[in-house]
Amino acid sequence: LCSDFITNLMLDSRERLWIGTVKGLGLFKTRSNIFECIIKQYKQISWVYAMYQMNNGKIWISTKSGKLFEIDPITLEIKEIIDTLLTHDNLIYDINQVDNQHVWLSTSKGLIQFNLKDHKSILFKHNLVKHDNSAHKLINIKNILLTANEYGLSILDTALKFIKLQIPQTYINNITLNGIKLDLDTGVNYLKTLKIPAPVDSLEIKLGSVDFNSSSITYKYKLIGYDTTFHFSKSPRIVYHNLPIGKYTLYLQAINSFGQEDLDPILLNIEINKPKQNPVLLRILKTFFLTALIVIFIISILSYLYVKNKKLLRIIQLQKAKLEIHNKKLEEKIKTIMEQSTYISKLNEELRKNYEELKQVNIALKEKEEMLIAQNTEIESSLKYAQHIQRILLPGLQEIEQIFTSFFILYIPREYISGDFYWVSQVDKYKIAIVGDATGHGIPGALMSILGLSIVKKLVNEYHLFEPDEILNRLRDDIRDFYHKYNTQEGGPSLEKEGFAISIARINTNTRTLTYSTAGQVIYLIDTKALVLHELRDSRRDITFAFPSPSYSQYNLEYKEGDMLYLFTDGYPDQIGGKEVKKFKYHRFKAMLSRICTLPTEEQRFILEETLNDWMNLPLVNGSEPIFQIDDITILGIRL
Repeated sequence: LCSDFITNLMLDSRERLWIGTVKGLGLFKTRSNIFECIIKQYKQISWVYAMYQMNNGKIWISTKSGKLFEIDPITLEIKEIIDTLLTHDNLIYDINQVDNQHVWLSTSKGLIQFNLKDHKSILFKHNLVKHDNSAHKLINIKNILLTANEYGLSILDTALKFIKLQIPQTYINNITLNGIKLDLDTGVNYLKTLKIPAPVDSLEIKLGSVDFNSSSITYKYKLIGYDTTFHFSKSPRIVYHNLPIGKYTLYLQAINSFGQEDLDPILLNIEINKPKQNPVLLRILKTFFLTALIVIFIISILSYLYVKNKKLLRIIQLQKAKLEIHNKKLEEKIKTIMEQSTYISKLNEELRKNYEELKQVNIALKEKEEMLIAQNTEIESSLKYAQHIQRILLPGLQEIEQIFTSFFILYIPREYISGDFYWVSQVDKYKIAIVGDATGHGIPGALMSILGLSIVKKLVNEYHLFEPDEILNRLRDDIRDFYHKYNTQEGGPSLEKEGFAISIARINTNTRTLTYSTAGQVIYLIDTKALVLHELRDSRRDITFAFPSPSYSQYNLEYKEGDMLYLFTDGYPDQIGGKEVKKFKYHRFKAMLSRICTLPTEEQRFILEETLNDWMNLPLVNGSEPIFQIDDITILGIRL
């Protein structure tokens, strides 16, 4: 995916899932079960808002920047749709095509009708739901367009005639008398007469209305027999206080934002009758009983505290006797401690002497630490200088550009200096590219790589060997001669397992012929038009000092202009990483080269380096240790 932050999804007519994210547009092919980030290279498509497939199969998408694009789902060709109404501050929330000529766009400034034939657009602000011209969602039902936002719902026919909204309907939610919600036997909206006893300190009626936009309803009401005029309120709550005994009729009617009134208003009869008991006497009795309960509660608490305090006093007396006995024992222990204190003073004197001795030892250790730091600084300076020398021996970018016009080199030593080496040369009609990997890394690997590079240069430049198999066989013989000469000296370590993995490619630009030979390595040649990867390998055996090495052969292969040639060491595929801390492996490496082979070479190098960094820096699981580079890495890519 381009990003884990997904903003929109759309399934097209070919059952492919288009995935809008904050960093581009992705595509999931359901038949092959493959995800692709197909529009990431177009920086203007960064935050996808809406997606819609047109009648002609093209995909329209809008972005956070207010831009509108058309994409061919087959060729993935992208084209921006330009219009004076499409500006950066006018966000497109939804897209809908009602016929072959008109497309409707839901924007932050209103509805836009876009004509596909003459490419003219019209902005509609009137007759939308009040308070806001924007319409966030569009639904097309037989050329009737439904628009909605946070203020309600509007309906529009495509002939530009708005359909009137539904007439509001009024109902009562509940009735509360003196702070107590009434539990009525019948439903409150089926009630014709409400009979309640006096006194009526407060009578609250909560209302509701069925409408597309209930927040814009105005309630018209009047309590006939009490009010002299009608009241108008936005609040769905009617409250009357201190209503006298008598008979009343509540008239209630809802009015929507377009001035349409409920055709069936509510008429509720209210009868306030005399109370069955004297409310004043009832309140006095309630107060008396409540006061009596409080007094009884306080007396109970005080009695409980008196008994508890008496028990606590007895416990304190017993604890005091125990403390006196404990104090006597404590005095005896103090005497013993004083005797032991004298002994501890002697031990402290011995500890002081030991501390002085340790202080002298620490001073000596600090001096050794400073000496080691100085030695380490000197070694690090020497390694940096050795790195500079090794870089000089390898061909520079300008030297390679004189031979290959389109190439990249990814060269990442594990330490300051590397056991990998690469070299290029041109003699007459031949262009030669070599990548080698000496045994080990660091200083031993670097010395081996310098030895191998020196022999290869000598074979090509002085002995004029241009055939890849002759270069490998002669390198094998020279390495063995060097080993036999070195092995006659006493005291040196064994070099029997040391050697090189190396691949050589010779390119004849006149005949478009590639001649290659390998020892312990593989070369990849990718047909960029057919996207077919060829693995080129001669022998899996390295060139070593003592072990028997085979006689190396060479092979010829025709290539096409624009094909990509990759020579590399095993450092990249063998790198440890990922969530499960495993090798990157060759199948991932080949798949990635097949995806990026058509890109410019410098962009290929950038993607390889970024992928390696991501692989080594993914979040670890099961408390794994941090991941470091385990081997030198070299990749030479050449556009033929």
